[in-house]
Amino acid sequence: MLLCTTVLIIGNLLAQPKIEDELVNLFKQGKYLDLVNKVCREREKEYYKNAFMDYCLAYGYCKLNKPTLAQEWIDHILDSYNSLSTKKRKELQSLKQSCTAPGATAASTDEMIKFLSSMNPEGFKGNDAGVESKLGVPSLTDTVKEFDFEHLTFDSQNRKFTLRQKQEALGYYNKLIAGQNFKVDTTAHFLVFYEGSATAIKNQMKQLEEYYDYYNQSFNLGKSNRLITIFYCTNRKDFDSVAHRIHKIPVPKSTYGYASSVDLVMMGIASSSWLGALKHELFHLMIRSFIGDIPPWLDEGMACYFEASDLQGNRVTTYFSGSNYRFNLLQRMDIVISQVKREQKVEMKIPTVKQFTNYNWPQFSGITGELMIKASYHQSLGYAFVTYLNEKNLLGKTVEAFRNRSFVDTTAGAGQQGLIMLRLRSNDEILENVMKMNLDAIQQDFKQWCGQKGIDLR
Repeated sequence: MLLCTTVLIIGNLLAQPKIEDELVNLFKQGKYLDLVNKVCREREKEYYKNAFMDYCLAYGYCKLNKPTLAQEWIDHILDSYNSLSTKKRKELQSLKQSCTAPGATAASTDEMIKFLSSMNPEGFKGNDAGVESKLGVPSLTDTVKEFDFEHLTFDSQNRKFTLRQKQEALGYYNKLIAGQNFKVDTTAHFLVFYEGSATAIKNQMKQLEEYYDYYNQSFNLGKSNRLITIFYCTNRKDFDSVAHRIHKIPVPKSTYGYASSVDLVMMGIASSSWLGALKHELFHLMIRSFIGDIPPWLDEGMACYFEASDLQGNRVTTYFSGSNYRFNLLQRMDIVISQVKREQKVEMKIPTVKQFTNYNWPQFSGITGELMIKASYHQSLGYAFVTYLNEKNLLGKTVEAFRNRSFVDTTAGAGQQGLIMLRLRSNDEILENVMKMNLDAIQQDFKQWCGQKGIDLR
């Protein structure tokens, strides 16, 4: 069995016009009307949905005496971006409180704006980044550990390779893994380091290229000029060694593969059984760059859906049945809940659709000290809900609805001349509009669907 958990770091990939410099200058000069309006116009472009842009909106609305809007955007940052440490989350909560308190004004947070803009040091192409969706064996004892987002120990600034820079990337990574017996190959979008059989690797790379094209076309992601680097290791010892050399991280023993958005690196132990894991990771690397604030359940649920799929032409077939480990976890969740309660003295409950689709990243992936089996269950539940949506031919429509969740509120009254009032549709509103049912009806329909598949959500 495998486990997907999400631990995000921060970073960016491609050199782009320094639009954030203009925004930071407006921020420092106190030109909040210009700042907000500039972000509102730019944010709707692809790549530009990220925590820095949203923070500019939140802080600007706060200073312009629009506390309700400021609070809405702060909540969105807290819900949508997992690359925030506990410290930064507390600072955002402080801003929220100071902005909504009568007569209070938020103090300038230079450290916060510097931190968030550093997520995208070369512009916004490539949004949130990180070592994410680690794949391994679920455990009833492993707990979540917080990653130090703010003090990265590996070089992230010199890994912005385009598709035309394969030779530069090869030279860079060869220095890091000097002494390792790796061969190298390339495809249209990948630079591949591998040990073992070239034939097996070439077949997997062909399939991943097909998925790359499928993700682009199916979800209107557009073309990217970024190079993705893949390391295939033949055994656990080499995997640990390469992970340490590339990212300077100790990999848990239960983990057998991961992806890093900070440098577009995917890493794993070469095996046909792990091809699904790379489909999963590739989806993350692509979707987060184009739809940066995709909600946790949809991001992880879709990655899990494609992980368990086959692709023929432009048609994907997935296997939501007893042969899938996530399906098995859903079927046996009552046993897991009982065992966790007995052995760990921890209560676990199956969330409703309303609860689950409103989880922020810490709730979805677990806060420090929580059992990681909860995240594994959430991954499986997301997989089930995405499969349910797809069978209703609503998955693509759902993705588009979340991509376009912001709207200009022309009924609220600007208050300042020309101020754009940008708001967000709630998760509940989006789902109800897409499915043409209220949440209670969706809950019952999903529960019935699960029952037909042999899964009891109680």
